[in-house]
Amino acid sequence: MSPRFLLYARRLLVGLIVTVALALAWNAVHTWRARLEAARELPALLGAGLRRAAEGFEYSEHRNGFRRFRIRAERLLETRAGVHLLEGIEAGDFDRREEARHSIRSRRARYDAKGGTIDFSGEVRLELGEKLHLETRSLHYDIAGETASTADRIEIASGEAMGSALGARYERARETLELRDEVRLRVEAGGELFRASSRRALVDMGRDRIEFLGGAAVESERSGAMSGEKVVLGLGPGRRVEVLAAEGAAAARLADARGTRELEGEWIEFGITGGKRLERVRVAGAAVLRSVSAAGRERLDGKEIDLDFDPVGAPREMRARGGVRLVMAASGQGETEVSGEKVVARFAPDGSPGPVEVDGAARLSFPGSAGERNTLEARHVRVDFADSRTTLQSLKAEGTARWRLQPAAGGAERKLEAATLEIDFAGDGGRPVSAVAGGGVRISEREPGEEPGRTLSSNRVRFSFFPASGNLRGMEAEGGVRTRYETAAGVGRGPIESASEWMSVRFLESNGGSLVESATQGGGFRYRDGAYSATAERCDYEASGERLTLVGGVRVVEASSVTTGARATYGWRERVLRFTGGVRTVLSGRTGELFRGAGGSPVVVSAPELAFRTGGRGGVPGSVRYRGGVRVLGESQQLEAQTLEILAGGERLEAEGGVVHRIFPGQGGKGSPRQGAAIRSAHLAYGEEKLAYSGGIELESDGVRLEADAVDVWIDPERKGIGRAEGRSGVRIAYQGRLGRGDTAEWLPEEGRFVIVGRPAVIDDPERGRSQARRLTYFHADDRILLGE
Repeated sequence: MSPRFLLYARRLLVGLIVTVALALAWNAVHTWRARLEAARELPALLGAGLRRAAEGFEYSEHRNGFRRFRIRAERLLETRAGVHLLEGIEAGDFDRREEARHSIRSRRARYDAKGGTIDFSGEVRLELGEKLHLETRSLHYDIAGETASTADRIEIASGEAMGSALGARYERARETLELRDEVRLRVEAGGELFRASSRRALVDMGRDRIEFLGGAAVESERSGAMSGEKVVLGLGPGRRVEVLAAEGAAAARLADARGTRELEGEWIEFGITGGKRLERVRVAGAAVLRSVSAAGRERLDGKEIDLDFDPVGAPREMRARGGVRLVMAASGQGETEVSGEKVVARFAPDGSPGPVEVDGAARLSFPGSAGERNTLEARHVRVDFADSRTTLQSLKAEGTARWRLQPAAGGAERKLEAATLEIDFAGDGGRPVSAVAGGGVRISEREPGEEPGRTLSSNRVRFSFFPASGNLRGMEAEGGVRTRYETAAGVGRGPIESASEWMSVRFLESNGGSLVESATQGGGFRYRDGAYSATAERCDYEASGERLTLVGGVRVVEASSVTTGARATYGWRERVLRFTGGVRTVLSGRTGELFRGAGGSPVVVSAPELAFRTGGRGGVPGSVRYRGGVRVLGESQQLEAQTLEILAGGERLEAEGGVVHRIFPGQGGKGSPRQGAAIRSAHLAYGEEKLAYSGGIELESDGVRLEADAVDVWIDPERKGIGRAEGRSGVRIAYQGRLGRGDTAEWLPEEGRFVIVGRPAVIDDPERGRSQARRLTYFHADDRILLGE
């Protein structure tokens, strides 16, 4: 609503105010009726000769020594049965200076003294003051009933207005004047021509009210128009228009060189103070307010619309109720739409737009950057504008606020829900600068064609935007931060979730949008998906290196292991999770099967560093590599090495550098305890239930010492001890002072024997001397040696 609205309304009202003169004209008729009634006995006052043929007569009424009324006829044509025919009638009243105020003239008059009627005919003219002139062919006046009527057309003329009506009726008792058909008025004011028309018109002088009825319309070629089934004018002190209203398909159009404004509804009322200043405008019943100008267009719909103006005529407040919808569009820009059950728009003293407040199912929709569309819904929304109704400055939403970003083609759809939401915009109103959401905040994003999506929830979230583009620049979340990524059914590891006390995200601009540059979650960070869960004090993400870092009390859990450390880093490109600082893994399931005791107790692996390579595509198992001094502790075995690598999901294992493997078996045969075994080597490989040692091997168990370049060991699955051992190349085996040598050797602890094969195989006994053959078999129990080929 522009401050110029008052100017438009004033121009429109000028034409309508002039029509009030009709009331004044017919009010004068009542005065003449009193005068004419006093003239009933006029024929009796005249002589008999004059009654037969008068050449002019005159009757005057005086009051307080002044002449107040006069009626004069040029000739009394005939008197028959109490009916007098007069010719050349002139009547009028005077002021205290005996100057004529109003007059009526006609060519003839028929005065029925018995019936109490006067019929004026032949160019009946009424002159009210110096400016208003009424003319008709006939006028019937009922003295007893105090009514005056005509079926003929009445012509109206004044210095400002001209017009006509077909038929009229005046009733003194009701103080009403009815113009019966084809009411037409033309008014010229301020160099502008106004036209008023209706099928009927009713002037209620007692209530100071004028009604144009049936297709009523008032229009101007330049300023606008008002129409309806009824157009009503209400008069106040000084007979000035204070109310102008239209009812029944009411409409008003206001226009000037800057644009047009249109009002529609079942009822429209203009409230005018002192007949000069527009105080209010009210529209009810499917109310519509439209505005079109070179700058843009506006449309306001609702059940009711109220407009208030201040004393200088500038708009002060606009109120709309009942299914309100306000659409605003600047030239060359998209539409801004506001809707709700109640809308209140306020204006600054200079007429510039103030805040707009929306209550009850409030909804705001406005264009974003690059073809995007923003939609905000809440119980209450307040919008502040910069310099026009289409330039946003700030907005605030309260009560289950829901914000939705509808992207351009190919973009991601984003939604935000919160108890409150506040957004500040740049000077041009098209780009956000900052935003704050509070109370149960939930943000979601879904890419085109994806049914699942990403969500973030928190107690409070703050946003910042790049000033030039309005793209997202930063996000800070505080209190109960939760993230969730829903993968498609049957794809990936199910939902991916994280939680923390706070979160900070930084974005960079790329290809007209925003991409994540870095992100941090801190304060008890927690992560979970279908395969893994993790906790840490903080989680950092860098997009440039596609690297995720967990810091402080890191703990990662998957189906077969729990790993802890001071720091963990995951790189998406190499698909490797690295732990450093006091790494400790508790193995279960198949991964720890080699080292677990008969009771299935867990296996603990500790090392300074750990690298976990995740599985590839097609379900290929990953690998785990410990290094820097590894220790493995199990119920039945222990292992020390510089490096340890677990491959193929635990089906293979390799250890390197200073390998020391200790085996603690269960009970031996006949219930006697068995000794453990200690194996030292440079390398250890486990696979297919076989331990393969290489490089400077020393195996000690049950008094047996085996040395070789390579040794293979099979563990007894029941007793968890060595079931069989085979040595190759440079084999040396010692037992209770005896020393055997050969190319290969096989030791069977449960059978209490070992077999040496060589060219030749040799056993040196301090008491028996040397035994040698192609094959030697030594039995522990009876100290026998079998020689064979």
